[in-house]
Amino acid sequence: MSNIALVVYGSELREESIAIPSPAPHQVLVRISHVAQNPTDKLAASVSLYTIQLAALYGLEVITTCSHADLVRSYGAMHVFDYNDAGVADKIQAAGPLLQYAFDTIGSERSSVRSRKGGNICTVRPG
Repeated sequence: MSNIALVVYGSELREESIAIPSPAPHQVLVRISHVAQNPTDKLAASVSLYTIQLAALYGLEVITTCSHADLVRSYGAMHVFDYNDAGVADKIQAAGPLLQYAFDTIGSERSSVRSRKGGNICTVRPG
């Protein structure tokens, strides 16, 4: 089956037809690739921003840490904390005392032990 993808080439956004299996209603396919145009090109991508947008789209209450609070709020985060704050884990727990699901893009032993019994943590880089 053919799907439509939005592809960024430099500063241009194009629609392209791509042949991939269609994702199920609860799935999202994200593929990030980059070919440098010259040695000074830089690439930045944020798994967290995609995650925040998708969670907000599905009506989830987003609690996150970052250094750019206004940016993540604009993407749908409801509670934003500075990850440099020594008490950040306690603040997250206070904002979401019944927090059951977490998507951790950094991964650490501290974040993993804070999970609620029966809860789930998905991490892209286990600590």
